[in-house]
Amino acid sequence: MQSKCIFRYLCLFLLLNASCRNEKERADKVDTYQDYEQLFNDRINKLTVENIYESIENQNVYFWKDSLHRIDIKSLINRHKFFFYFTDQTCPPCIESTVDCIKAIFPEYEKDNEIIFISPDCVVRLRENRYGKKLLILTNGKLGVPLEKIHVPFIFTLDENLRVSNLHIVNKNDFNKTLQFLQSVRDK
Repeated sequence: MQSKCIFRYLCLFLLLNASCRNEKERADKVDTYQDYEQLFNDRINKLTVENIYESIENQNVYFWKDSLHRIDIKSLINRHKFFFYFTDQTCPPCIESTVDCIKAIFPEYEKDNEIIFISPDCVVRLRENRYGKKLLILTNGKLGVPLEKIHVPFIFTLDENLRVSNLHIVNKNDFNKTLQFLQSVRDK
């Protein structure tokens, strides 16, 4: 009799546990593309809020492999439109589509020294001409904003205190937002 009671409680426990697990799995899934898009946009908005106004480290930097001509980041902020940050772990189509957006808004971007590309883990042989630009090399290997750890491409501007003043995290599902952000940067 007691073993039947224990067996019933065990079955009830397993049934409730399975039911709760199924509810959690259903809550984590998205049913439509709109749900997915909303989930993705919410994540991007959260990351933007977490990283906007973050200070970056004022460090010596140099372009390509010209480490003899080092400057500090603070000297770059007054004469540069924006920085485009990506890692080699970022999906190449995302980077290429972002570069296409930059080309659409800034057709002469390759010659424009006010647009700076940063890729801290790019191999040395590609640093001279990565998507048409010489890469800015960070001597510390990082900017110091939390967003770097996620390996998503982002575009940003800095204020005079080296805080991120404008930030756009590239959404591979909506490059129109990237175009709008770049247009707003160009118009400033």
